[in-house]
Amino acid sequence: MKTAKLLKTVYDGPQQKVQLFELNVPLSVQTPNDFTIKGEFNFVVVSAISSELTKKISYFAEAETLIFPANENGDVLQWDALEGSQKGIQNINKVLKDLDYTIIN
Repeated sequence: MKTAKLLKTVYDGPQQKVQLFELNVPLSVQTPNDFTIKGEFNFVVVSAISSELTKKISYFAEAETLIFPANENGDVLQWDALEGSQKGIQNINKVLKDLDYTIIN
């Protein structure tokens, strides 16, 4: 069973939630692009942002839940979202579940 252990909530506001997870099965990036680093990541920061907040950046923006590789302290290693990130949804649990992870506290 793939698990995502919630280590800490980095930020919890009315339009955004950011959480650090430790994955027992690393999230793997095998085909990096110009912005994505290749590797396996046991720690990820997942950010769920409302459409209201993203529209402050771009008129055409929508809600999104993005996954970033991180270290055990929650420092993001790169700011290009990893595969499994989803636009149109603001739901950390669903995004991790869609990657077959079960969240544990």
